[in-house]
Amino acid sequence: MWYLGAFALTLLTVAVVLYRRRQAGQSEPAAPVEHFLIKPYLQLGDGPQSDERQSMEVVWHSRTDADHWELLYKSASIYELRSPWLKAAPAHRSYVGAENVAGSFRYVARLDGLAAGTHFHYRVLCNGVEVFAAVCRSSRKARGQNFRFVLFGDLADGGNACRKIAFRSYLERPDVVIMPGDIVYKRGSVAEYLERYFPVFNSNVASPELGAPILRSVLTMAAVGNHDVGMNNPEDIPDLDDHPDLMGFFQFWSLPSNGPVSADSKKNVPDLRGTPQRKEALLRSAGWRYPRMANYSFDFGDTHWLVLDANAYMDWTDPHLLAWVEKDLAESTAKWKMVSYHQPAFTTDVKHADEQHMRLLCALFEKYGVDVVFSGHNHTYERNFPLRFKVQPQPDGSPKDRRGRVKGTFEFDKEFDGVRNTKAHGVLYIVSGGGGAKLYLTPERRADHNALPPYTCKLVDDVHSFTVCDVEPAKLTFRQLSDEGVEVDRFTLTK
Repeated sequence: MWYLGAFALTLLTVAVVLYRRRQAGQSEPAAPVEHFLIKPYLQLGDGPQSDERQSMEVVWHSRTDADHWELLYKSASIYELRSPWLKAAPAHRSYVGAENVAGSFRYVARLDGLAAGTHFHYRVLCNGVEVFAAVCRSSRKARGQNFRFVLFGDLADGGNACRKIAFRSYLERPDVVIMPGDIVYKRGSVAEYLERYFPVFNSNVASPELGAPILRSVLTMAAVGNHDVGMNNPEDIPDLDDHPDLMGFFQFWSLPSNGPVSADSKKNVPDLRGTPQRKEALLRSAGWRYPRMANYSFDFGDTHWLVLDANAYMDWTDPHLLAWVEKDLAESTAKWKMVSYHQPAFTTDVKHADEQHMRLLCALFEKYGVDVVFSGHNHTYERNFPLRFKVQPQPDGSPKDRRGRVKGTFEFDKEFDGVRNTKAHGVLYIVSGGGGAKLYLTPERRADHNALPPYTCKLVDDVHSFTVCDVEPAKLTFRQLSDEGVEVDRFTLTK
């Protein structure tokens, strides 16, 4: 009878391997991957939220619309493992393409009724055959549920560092990943997304050389940066005649649509150049996403996130925009309030020193108790002292000069050290732009602390790095890790 025991052990081993593969978010090898131009990835979309049940989206791109697609999903809770699979047919199908890239069909399936804060299995079927399977590490968390987020900006530039960042951040097992802008270099085009972003952050396997299967297994949120809208410099105007596949951000992401900028807005949107036909192609492909999706907010566990477009075309003195920000922050009852945008209000970097327009929102952040503001743009890690900032108008009464600089007075909380004194008096501003793009090295400032601006507490610019934060109802524990997994900063924030 020994062979029966050996057979049972073999079955058990196979089951464990399959379970671990799904836990890692890796797809089953059964599928003909030629079905996909872009393999399935998780998005938040616009689904309803409650403390008991959540919804999320699974998005994928196919080369053809001739197939019949179906998605099956169920909770991976021990109490629901034997429950039947739920079905979710793709609710939306749209064409994505431009003159210089192969077109694809975008499919979006919404998964409703997910238990808050639990991982779940999902399977994608094409013409009745399973072609992809993965596990989401966590649906959106509810109030009172602890969670971990990872955050980094300025990432997919085609180099090796972004692969290492993807791998290391994946090893931290986050429940959500936040990207504060410049997702894809150099113009945020569809072609660059296909070459530099999806292969790295939705890799079949996790390794420093390839990246990691983050997108299929972890909810990912993003702010729009200057490169994401084809602006290498603040004064640039995106030109669809030169690059017809610009604005990949609005083709691939599916984020909340609760922002203040509508489809018929004539201001606070990128000023596009190009023939009417190319503009129409972009608008048709992006749909409702352009331009509304660039500003939005969402809740996750005990955090409220306000995500803003900080590009040069945005006028943050506009009463309509300010009213939306104020209303959003005033109505939130979350324990922790976070803000994410690309261009930092305060930075050590000389290259972007004049881009200070986001300082115009400091008063609202202070008034409504924002705890942390995250940015990218500078390819460094910078942590400021908790601060309060009051704008000093220019002689003509305007809040900023012609170069974009915003003068003002500071109040610093230099008693806060994140170890013994963990309660901050003021807003904490963090730049985490070391996600893979070429670093901005400032050795003279690193060597001479007196050369740093008065608001800078910590500067790390000689390694690529990412932020890890463990969120509890009354405590945030931050770590900044290098692309080799070395801790370069740590601090705690409490209420």
